[in-house]
Amino acid sequence: MRYQRELWSLDMPKGWTYEETGLSVAFYNPGGIGTLNVSVYRKDELVTDSDLRELADCVRLSPVGACDASGFTCNVIQGNRFWIKWWLRSGNVMVFVTYNCDIQDQGTEENEIDHLISSIEII
Repeated sequence: MRYQRELWSLDMPKGWTYEETGLSVAFYNPGGIGTLNVSVYRKDELVTDSDLRELADCVRLSPVGACDASGFTCNVIQGNRFWIKWWLRSGNVMVFVTYNCDIQDQGTEENEIDHLISSIEII
């Protein structure tokens, strides 16, 4: 199923659902172990790699692309939680995505998360 908002869209894996909370949307499998959150921001001018790096709180950023967007990603362990963070941009739109789960479940939903991220389109 394709989830569509004003500035972006993505394909949800079978069995996944979502909850909208203000500017953020949480995607998850009710029988799964993690949550992927998406927040989108529009800037008056083009979003640059420098803008993304300034917002990123990770030391080791890796370049990443999704459909027509590009940006950076990093993995973080905080306490007993495993996080993946993405900062993506296209034109004057920035998409900030996080996925988190218990550290012992790391990698369990990797295929679904890869599907979600690779399907993000900034409109």
